[in-house]
Formats: sequence, C-alpha cells, structure tokens
Amino acid sequence: MDSENKFERHEIPQLLYNSISNSPIERCIECDKYLLEEASDYFIEKAFKKFPEYKASEVIFEYAICNGCAEKMRKKMSRESIQHLENYFVNQINPENLITNESGVPTHCAIKGTSLDSLNEYQIIAHCTGRLINTKWGI
Repeated sequence: MDSENKFERHEIPQLLYNSISNSPIERCIECDKYLLEEASDYFIEKAFKKFPEYKASEVIFEYAICNGCAEKMRKKMSRESIQHLENYFVNQINPENLITNESGVPTHCAIKGTSLDSLNEYQIIAHCTGRLINTKWGI
C-alpha cells in the first residue's frame, strides 16, 4: 500500500464512545470479541436524533462489530443486494464531502455534503483499529 492510501489514525473521539458508560465501546455486538487490542479492526455505528426545540439530542442506537462478524453478515446477503449497496455508495458518496474535524469525526454528510450541525437525524460509521479511528479512506 502506498503512503497516499494509508489511514491517518487518531484516538477514538468521545462522540463515538458508549453513550451510557462514556467509555470506548469494547466488545463486538455479535461475538463479544474484545475490540480495543492494537490489531483489532472493527466498525462503530451510531445514530443520532436532535430535538432543536429542546436543545437536546439522543443516541438512537450504537454498536461496534468486528470485521469477521461484519463479513459473515455480508455473506448472508444476496449478490444482488450487495451489488445494489455497492453501486449506491460508489455513485452517491462524493469524496469532497468526506470532511472531518481535527479529531477525525465527520462534520458533513458523505452523500449530500450537508453539515451535520444542520441535520436533525444522522448516522456516523467509523472504521477503527484497536483504540484508534482510521480517518483517511483509500479513495
């Protein structure tokens, strides 16, 4: 892999921590594997809903899944479904919209480019390795 495609890595930002314990998500939702080891690759997904009239927000769901379990789930999908998903993301994600702050947290929608500050509902998906978030995708 050439240096242009290597990930930039940062400490996992608090935004991606478990919303109840306020600590890093430690275990895979599917197999319970410990994820904070240095060589462990996994994904964190969190969904947020804002209530602007109350100046409040809520985490709708959050989980981490190891690469092995994510791949097993992917293999359960039909080829057609996988192809539809891949086509959607290839055709919809604009690399110019992959904007993050200094901690590696996305600040804009990867599809529409809309600032997350202006959205009332959104999801964040992060690729992590151990205690670090990978912030530069090989696009």
